[in-house]
Amino acid sequence: MAADGNIRRNGASGRNARNFDPNYFRLPTPFWMVTILSGLCLLAAATLSPESIPTYLGPVRTFGVYMGTSHPNVCVFISIGTVIIHILEAAYAGKVCLRRKMTTSATIKWILSTFVFGFSSLTLRLLPYKPDAKEK
Repeated sequence: MAADGNIRRNGASGRNARNFDPNYFRLPTPFWMVTILSGLCLLAAATLSPESIPTYLGPVRTFGVYMGTSHPNVCVFISIGTVIIHILEAAYAGKVCLRRKMTTSATIKWILSTFVFGFSSLTLRLLPYKPDAKEK
């Protein structure tokens, strides 16, 4: 890490490496945000009230209504599993932030983002962002 806090060259490869920022936070890309939120909303609607799924969704509505009315236990199982997985992912995001000594506000943002968006926040944004290795 450069003593002046600027971007430094990374070994012989010549790639630029940013200094680690303990306030680092990025939301997932819009594609993942829309896809995951839509899926969660569809799952919730199919589980709680299948007939409330909007008709403009066409075959997606047909599938959601079918699953919610013909296989409600499967929808409940998937919903509960989804919530548990998202809670575990959010807890792991918190652990990663604490291990990397990120700020409290960044840690809270990562936990909330990972709870809502799951893997797209955790594995595509947080885990690749690592502190710089100690220079020898």
